Amino acid sequence: MKNEITKQEKKAGKSSFGVTSNMCVDVSQFKGNTYIAIRYWYKTENGWFRKKNGISMSIEDFNQVSSQLPEIRKFVNAELKKLIAEN
Repeated sequence: MKNEITKQEKKAGKSSFGVTSNMCVDVSQFKGNTYIAIRYWYKTENGWFRKKNGISMSIEDFNQVSSQLPEIRKFVNAELKKLIAEN
């Protein structure tokens, strides 16, 4: 499915990176600024369409988040362990 999303977007003049079967990362510009978006998609008989669910961020924010992914992963794993221990 993720390849279908990429193909659909290329038809629209954009390209996307399929993360999962219904989630893609794309790069776009708005009012002269460049944004990285991580969005969910849904499919109808007319093709793939972008949902509002997701996040858009500046290149600077994206670089900041991506450079901290190991620390973010540690934090998330620690919090998940706490939640599992509580239940």
